[in-house]
Amino acid sequence: MRTIKLILAAAIFTLATTSSFSHNLELNSDIVAYSQDREEIAVSDLPSSVTEAIEDNYADFSIEKAFKSQVNDDVVYHVLLSNGTENMEVTFDADGNKV
Repeated sequence: MRTIKLILAAAIFTLATTSSFSHNLELNSDIVAYSQDREEIAVSDLPSSVTEAIEDNYADFSIEKAFKSQVNDDVVYHVLLSNGTENMEVTFDADGNKV
């Protein structure tokens, strides 16, 4: 009986972990697909459309790092933002649209 309980507990844990992991992969699938091809760039090298989008939509955040990568035929910019208590990564196309 104890063995059955242990097997059942292990199965539930595995299902819960796998489900959570799958959800994270879905949310981050675009980033994972091209994360190895990122090139770090100077913040001053970001297109003005990207910096304007950050100023308009993330006014409380500062840019910590910037990267660019190629996705299909498009260049995208990955920007690491911080406001001291929260960190986030936002990806933009060359026109400053969040992708």
